[in-house]
Amino acid sequence: MELRHLRYFVAVAEELNFTRAAERLRMSQPPLSLQIRQLEEDLQVELLRRSKQSVVLTEPGKTFLEYCYRILEMVGDARQRVAGVSRGELGRLTIGFVGSTSRTMLPRILQTYTAQRPEVQVMLTDMSPASQVEALESRRIHVGLSREPIHRTSITSLTLKREAMCLMMPTMHRFASVPVIAARELQTEPFIIPAKSLGIHDKTIRICSALGFRPNVRYEINLFNSAIDLIAAGLGIAILPQGLGESRSDDIVIRPIEQAEASEICICFRADSSSQIVKDFVASAMSCFDVNTPARSMVSGRLGTVRIATDGEVEDREVVQGTTVR
Repeated sequence: MELRHLRYFVAVAEELNFTRAAERLRMSQPPLSLQIRQLEEDLQVELLRRSKQSVVLTEPGKTFLEYCYRILEMVGDARQRVAGVSRGELGRLTIGFVGSTSRTMLPRILQTYTAQRPEVQVMLTDMSPASQVEALESRRIHVGLSREPIHRTSITSLTLKREAMCLMMPTMHRFASVPVIAARELQTEPFIIPAKSLGIHDKTIRICSALGFRPNVRYEINLFNSAIDLIAAGLGIAILPQGLGESRSDDIVIRPIEQAEASEICICFRADSSSQIVKDFVASAMSCFDVNTPARSMVSGRLGTVRIATDGEVEDREVVQGTTVR
């Protein structure tokens, strides 16, 4: 039994006339009669009672007609759904994201994407960059929003946004109003450091090293929000991406560090992905941010850029709130 047999039978059952059914199917009447006879032989039942005057559905024929309608409807739905998935209009998209993107970047991207693809079901999972690598390689997620690029040949990483790395401290800290800080003074401060799984651990250490000191690590955290809470509570200072502290500008002071390498927020996906849904989501994310030009951001903390002196005399300068970082 093939789908064509079902379509042939439906035409005959609705017309109750082989000649009219053949015309409807754009075929001749003898081959149609032969196909229906083969179908009956396959089912081992009589579906139609034929006479010179009429064609009548048998009781088994009526039951089979109901199944034909259902099967052909399912086939039609499957064809439309497969075509929709192929065009990226239907299906499921699973996204892993670092928690620090959930307040601004992720909602912005989702609003753009869902406006274009409202019928795609989106699943969201808060994951560290290290977990995203594993999930992408095992195909448990389709896309990741990560801090720092993922350096794997199997994964493509595109930078969506760059954020200044900043010195963050409690509002009442002794450095809060100081425009120039000596590296040797930072060396004695209790530091809060991101765990390696968060993607910027090594960058933080490199920045400290370039400034000429080794951080006195008091706390190592697995959640960025935990770092901000500890800073606000006066338990230490940290060098973190600017965006992490912007929502807490009443609790902490944010001071971009001159000439420090920026933090990158990347969208990551399998290099061998052929999914149109993934391609559309990546395109939506890229449309939200100027990926060709280093991002510019406004400091929302209480003071502007800080200079950290490693040796020699450093000229004092005015520190202005709301300094633009380029």
